[in-house]
Amino acid sequence: MCCCRSKGAAPPTDTWPLGAVLIHPGISPDEQRQVILLVGLEGMRYEEVATVLGIPIGTVRSRLSRGRDMLRELMDMKEEAADIARKRAASALRAAA
Repeated sequence: MCCCRSKGAAPPTDTWPLGAVLIHPGISPDEQRQVILLVGLEGMRYEEVATVLGIPIGTVRSRLSRGRDMLRELMDMKEEAADIARKRAASALRAAA
């Protein structure tokens, strides 16, 4: 379990992309979330994750790959939303001037 979760604190999602894994429903399969957290947050080796979860190392690799793909998609969506907000703000400033 993540140190943030055990202390009841919310993860700093603005600066820590792995925080999205903890709270975002887009990373829905628990299996992918577990592997991403163990490898990315806890720094465990693939072999260790396979042992802890009782799965083959190939399964660790595939879950990690699919989870990372989902994170990339989420991060792209976040960037697109920020771009839209910036464009709207700039347009509103131009209109007010």
